[in-house]
Amino acid sequence: MARLLASLLGLQKGEREMALLMAAYHFLLLIILYLLKPVRDSLFLAGRGPEELPYVFILTTVLVVPVVILHTRVGQAMRIGRLVDGVTVFLAANLVGLYWLLTTDASWVPYLLYAWVSIFSLLITSQFWLLANAIFGASQAKRVFTVLSAGAILGAVAGGEMTGLLVNVAEIHSRTLLFVAAFLLVGSVVLSRWIRARHRHRGGTVDGGTDPSSTTAFDDGTDEPTRAVAATDGEPDPEKATHTAEEHEASTQMAARPSGSWEAWSIIRNSRHLRLIVGVIAIMVVTSTFVDFQFKTVAAQAFVAEDALTSFMGRFYGRVSLVALVVQFLIAPRLIRVLGIGGALSVLPLALAGGTIAMVLVPGLVAGVALRGADQTLKHSIDKTGRELLFVPVSLQKKKKVKVFVDLFVDQGAQGVAGALLLLFTAVLGFSTADLGGVVALLIMGWGTIAYLARRSYVDEFRKRLRRQEENDSSDEAETRVSETLDELLESLCSRSERETRAALTQLEEGEETVPVDALVCLLDHYSAEVRAHAIRVLRVRTVEGLGAEIVEALTDPDPDVQLEAARYLYCQSGERIERLKEALAHDDVRIRAAAVGLIAEEGSPETYRLITEATLRHLMDVPGAAGEDARTHVARILGVIDRPYRIEMLHALLFDSSDQVIEGAIQAAGRSGERAFVHPLLVRLKQDRFEEAAREALANFGDRILGTLYDVMVDARVSMDVRVQVPRILTDLQNDLAMTVLVAALPDVPVPVQHAIVRALSRLHASGYESFSTEDIAQAVRREIERYAAFGQILHLLQRRNRDALGAVDRSDIREARKRSLERTFRLLGLQYDQRDVYDAYIGLTSDDRTLRSSAIEFVDNLVDYSTSRILLPLLDDPSGAKAVEYGEKHFDLRIKTPSDARDYLSSVDDPRLDPEAAEDRPDASAMPAFAQGDGASTGATVAGDGSLNIEKGDELPDAP
Repeated sequence: MARLLASLLGLQKGEREMALLMAAYHFLLLIILYLLKPVRDSLFLAGRGPEELPYVFILTTVLVVPVVILHTRVGQAMRIGRLVDGVTVFLAANLVGLYWLLTTDASWVPYLLYAWVSIFSLLITSQFWLLANAIFGASQAKRVFTVLSAGAILGAVAGGEMTGLLVNVAEIHSRTLLFVAAFLLVGSVVLSRWIRARHRHRGGTVDGGTDPSSTTAFDDGTDEPTRAVAATDGEPDPEKATHTAEEHEASTQMAARPSGSWEAWSIIRNSRHLRLIVGVIAIMVVTSTFVDFQFKTVAAQAFVAEDALTSFMGRFYGRVSLVALVVQFLIAPRLIRVLGIGGALSVLPLALAGGTIAMVLVPGLVAGVALRGADQTLKHSIDKTGRELLFVPVSLQKKKKVKVFVDLFVDQGAQGVAGALLLLFTAVLGFSTADLGGVVALLIMGWGTIAYLARRSYVDEFRKRLRRQEENDSSDEAETRVSETLDELLESLCSRSERETRAALTQLEEGEETVPVDALVCLLDHYSAEVRAHAIRVLRVRTVEGLGAEIVEALTDPDPDVQLEAARYLYCQSGERIERLKEALAHDDVRIRAAAVGLIAEEGSPETYRLITEATLRHLMDVPGAAGEDARTHVARILGVIDRPYRIEMLHALLFDSSDQVIEGAIQAAGRSGERAFVHPLLVRLKQDRFEEAAREALANFGDRILGTLYDVMVDARVSMDVRVQVPRILTDLQNDLAMTVLVAALPDVPVPVQHAIVRALSRLHASGYESFSTEDIAQAVRREIERYAAFGQILHLLQRRNRDALGAVDRSDIREARKRSLERTFRLLGLQYDQRDVYDAYIGLTSDDRTLRSSAIEFVDNLVDYSTSRILLPLLDDPSGAKAVEYGEKHFDLRIKTPSDARDYLSSVDDPRLDPEAAEDRPDASAMPAFAQGDGASTGATVAGDGSLNIEKGDELPDAP
């Protein structure tokens, strides 16, 4: 029965027991309260009369202040469990004392009882929600809190009925009900301790004290600290430590807070979110008090006789409680799931606005019942849940210090303000009941504004928490020390750290310090070619002359980039540059000739290009040994910038040279040349780790002319997977909207590894400001990815109950990795639809080992994405074992992976070679690379139209390779 009830309420498996137990606890507390309220009212009205009610309101407000101060101080020194138990036992003892005082018939005792019950009501409610915030995380709160509020409403109905039965049927004297309430309070302590013990047994823990790492938050006398829970199905993870991000935040931030009686107010004053919570509560209380006054005024006018009025009020409150119960059970959970906290905070103001309009237009009992009925029905159900949700992102340390303070002081203070305003408008200004409707309308407008700001602040609090974690996790590189003196600069130049040496060289290159020439000359023998080249560049930029011999020697350096810097020093500072280059090209040393060719390739002009002859280049290509390797590298560079008939033939030969250095230079030159004849060999080089980066950059130099070619490569199953996964990064380098269009078009037609590369590329392009994609296409891609994520979850859940070889060569770790990649793709795609930084922060939080941070990230996502996405994604996010994927995968995607055969069939359909061992067989090699059209920029299957739009014919086949 409990499982059925929990299912109807939308609770998930791992939270059902605790939610129903806490609802029962709330139910009991409200029974006690509604035993005490009738006693309070009847004894006061019979003994002192209704005319003295204003005085008891003032007394209650005055007593709230010391109670808040005392409770705050006690709360700072005690953990939540001991705080709740201690205060509850103290209140039970108070009831016994009040019973004894009532027997004295002292005139002041009814005042004390009335004020005490009012504070008791606020105190037990506030402590209950403090405990609930400690037990349930942010992602659970919206599901669970509605159930907890329903328990309270049911308790109010039961408490009122029980009071009537005890007084009318059992003929128990009103004062004796204090003993009944005291007995039930003691029973509530037993229930509270049992709930906390069950939570501890299931691995739950929160920060509730000064040393969160030493024991549990509840601290019921056990010495063994509780471990953090990893999954919502209640299985504790012994590998996780209890010290969470929330605890770290509390220990670092709260340590700097001032101590003393006004610490709670200081925390509120320094937190915009808490100030908005106070604003929402205060304006709600003021508005509700005005509504209550209007209702009682019209009710008193309609029912003159006391018995008739009492009967009406009893029926009204009883039926309103039942309506509230129905709302809480049937409407509130779904409404909050669909509309979120913003909807929960908006329902009551909107309902009161409708009642206020009726009160202004046709003031009377019907309008009053509608107005007050909406207030009582929603205030303690949907609106109460929304207000409690506002506290969820607040750290538990702060909540302990301010929650009771807000619930007691703000509530009573706002009621006092409302009373003063009512005196002003009615006694001084003479407003009628209808006139007060205008005031209520203004209050509702302010209420709506503050509620809107509070909802935004609620989301911002999760955003700030996630970004703090991102900043904590990011390991920024150590700052490079700036050398302020010549000695420090020399020390940095001679450092064993290449990074520090290069930083000092950069400082010299860009600054005006005295150049330590001897130190720079020593660096010409440094082990790092980059340092050697940088040292020569500093000498050239700072115009240090007289080092011709040393630099000429650098022309024979084994690294071609060092040779190039040496050539720049020798030939780019002289006014006789052309003549000097001619001399270098005619030099007997082949390395000097090659360096001159390389210099012309990098810094040449049409005039210097004419110095290059075919004979010179062919001679350099025939040089043997290490010198020949450098010479061919420089030849490749010059072929990238000069348009000669022999360029394609010579550069093609260099692309297949025996030296990796030469090949890399030829790849770069091929990209600079723009010759489509090199597209095919460059694509082939993409599958070689040594050359993939250079090949990508070279292909990107071709620009939009090869967009169709790149599309064909991505979608052609005959092309090596190693090549296909590199293409999206090329399109990223193109940095334009057409590249994004091609990527989106290819997304549904490529295997998973290529999809992963495409999604990463789209993410990078979007971060650069490109948004040329269909939102519908991205939404469909998101749904496909979430479905895949759910399927992997079902397979994981299946493998937990099967042997490791159930899927052959694919094991559990493969599925876990595939699921992680699927989650990454999901969030990268969501980053195209929503603020990319927000989505990234949520992803960092979700992949954190901190359960509290994961819960915050889930709640943040729920408030970030639309409902159609959140309803299928959120249940799967906190699901490491795949248990929820079984239920929700079947519910939303009709996924039923129940046997190893089902799992193998699904993995075969995913089109991911990493998950399908058979896919590795008979895979075509690089020779299967199709030949592409040359010359006009068109390729089979895709063209770029004259207006710049992309025409892609997905059904076209590519020609076979020659």
